[in-house]
Amino acid sequence: MKHPITTLCLAGCLLATPALAAAQQEGPYVNAQVARSLIGASGFDDTWALGATLGYNLGQRGQGFGFEGEITATLSDSENSSPGIPGVNRVRFNYTSYAVYGVYRAPLTRELGLRARLGVVYIDGEFRRRGAESRTRSDNETNVSGGLGLTYAFTRQVHGLVEWTHLDSDINHVGAGVQLRF
Repeated sequence: MKHPITTLCLAGCLLATPALAAAQQEGPYVNAQVARSLIGASGFDDTWALGATLGYNLGQRGQGFGFEGEITATLSDSENSSPGIPGVNRVRFNYTSYAVYGVYRAPLTRELGLRARLGVVYIDGEFRRRGAESRTRSDNETNVSGGLGLTYAFTRQVHGLVEWTHLDSDINHVGAGVQLRF
């Protein structure tokens, strides 16, 4: 090994992580988030979404693990103008998502924590087309979803949260919110 001190430090951090996570508070929590919904489909605008989460931190028993359920809905439609007469062949997209995640939390400092989550999401999407052929089409699918984030403890019960979540090949969220622990 070229860097034995670095290796020892990393090994120490890995060994200490379960002990740090064990100090976390066990119990339920709720999150409320505002997120920028990044739509990767060609030509569609990004939009805003609101999310609400109900979760449970397993505390000492779970070594930093927990689980949560989340619902997210767009606040406005994502729009895409097709070629042709401007404003006539406009396609709009909105969605509501329902997800269940396993969550892992690791404290970085006394106030700052890292969180990662992995689970399953059901996306209930809707495309609406205006123009000569107005129509609505549903686009529903189930995907693997995951995310990374940071939490900051303002108090024992109130935490700030910033997070990136991947919902679909065309939908990612970057959000911020508040977490209330009970």
